[in-house]
Amino acid sequence: MNVIIFEDDNYKLLYPFTINHAAFEMRVGAFSNIARIIKIVEDCHSGEINVFLQVRDEIQSLVQEKFPNMEVNPDYAPKGFYINGAAIFPKIFFEEFVISSKPYSINGNLI
Repeated sequence: MNVIIFEDDNYKLLYPFTINHAAFEMRVGAFSNIARIIKIVEDCHSGEINVFLQVRDEIQSLVQEKFPNMEVNPDYAPKGFYINGAAIFPKIFFEEFVISSKPYSINGNLI
C-alpha cells in the first residue's frame, strides 16, 4: 500500500511553525501528525506500506533529512492513498476512507 502524505496551501495558516517545517510535523498531543498517520495506517493494514511525502520545494531537503526512509517529492504521482498531512482524524475515519475509496473534503479542503 502506498500512502502519500501531502501538504496543501493551507500550511500558511500554521505560520511561523511552517517556515522550516511541513504541516504534518506539527505535534498534536504526544505525537506529530505524521507519526499519528503512520501508526493508524500500520494498525489498519497488515501488508507492506510505502510512505511518500509531498511538500513545498523550499523545505524538501530539510524534510528529506528528517525522514530519510521516505521518498520526498517523487518525480511521479504514485497510485495509493493520499492524506492531507494537516488533517487530524481518528482511526475509525481512516478505516472508512479506505473502505469507500472516495475523496473527502472539509470546507473545500481535500483531506
